Amino acid sequence: RTFSSHTVPISTHMAIGKLMELDGEDHDNPHKLGLHLVPLSRITQMRPNFAHVDEEAASAAATTEDEIKQQQTKQEDQSVERKPVAIQKKESERAAIARKSSYSFKKASEDAEPWHNLQVLDPISSEAAQIMNLVKCPNPNNNLLQTSAMSKMTAREAPARSLNEQYVNTLNYLPASENDNETSSSSSDETKVTNIVAKLVRLMHSGWPIPFSLLRAQFPDSISDDTLFVALGSCAVLVRGNFCLASRLLALPPAMANARNFLLLLFQSMRVVHRERLMHALAAEGIGGQLSGTNGERRGTVTPTMVEMLLEQLGKKTEEGWVLKVDDDIGFGEKYSETMLLHMQYWARLLEHYQPLLRRYREQPVVRMDET
Repeated sequence: RTFSSHTVPISTHMAIGKLMELDGEDHDNPHKLGLHLVPLSRITQMRPNFAHVDEEAASAAATTEDEIKQQQTKQEDQSVERKPVAIQKKESERAAIARKSSYSFKKASEDAEPWHNLQVLDPISSEAAQIMNLVKCPNPNNNLLQTSAMSKMTAREAPARSLNEQYVNTLNYLPASENDNETSSSSSDETKVTNIVAKLVRLMHSGWPIPFSLLRAQFPDSISDDTLFVALGSCAVLVRGNFCLASRLLALPPAMANARNFLLLLFQSMRVVHRERLMHALAAEGIGGQLSGTNGERRGTVTPTMVEMLLEQLGKKTEEGWVLKVDDDIGFGEKYSETMLLHMQYWARLLEHYQPLLRRYREQPVVRMDET
């Protein structure tokens, strides 16, 4: 039996968790257990493929000898995979990016992918237990949340004193249910947050920076600012007081999405970005280059056309250089200091990751009129 898979981004924070006893501790003591978490960045949806059913139905419906021969010929043609020979003009780089971002291209790429065997294990088997043991954190002292200091408080009631504790709280953004009546309420709240995220993604699909005041105006007063910030935290980043849709939710090639993250970091930290310095930072050899992802894998080539498209999407050209398309919202940080602090910690981590690119960017001198 075959299944068609499709990888989709996650619109909310999700993680795989497993309760594991600490080394040398007693399993009967719940205070000596640790919850090990592995954050998820994407989900692979698996759906049964019924193409063979359609073929069998067509074969069964064939009554005459001619229809049977046509059906056999069709199946033989599919196995041979005959392709027409055509000559066409070489497409431009911009047209190639648009084609690779289209649904038909993604559908054709999925159909061309090879099939892989899926091994299904009994959840109580030793093989499944061995795989789940890989969830264990290699550093047992890297605690996201110290439950010993919380006493009887829940993670929601305890104050979030660090970014790690705030991340754990985002995994538990729904109110705790104590009876059946509250269970339905929790399900309703989860659906509401999911719907908010879906609407935000639609509003921000262009990738432009949008002030929070404009996003706030698209939702009724019954939805609190805190609920909006939870939804925005899962699908957008805060750049100089304005929100931009996360690069992973845009239909961009991996290299272009990674370059967009670096460009957002430059806008956030330096305000003014110079195109030639940006190209120098992204270039591995000459014009264009290869970016590495967060795990160190190669993510593809970045071309000048891609850089130009990203600059036009996020910024506007001035005498100083490229600045964010929307003016800085200084008042946002003063009014929502906790949200601002959370996003500043995110930028601090991204700043550390992109240190090599930042050094290349800074070593290139500023050239007057380099944006023309």
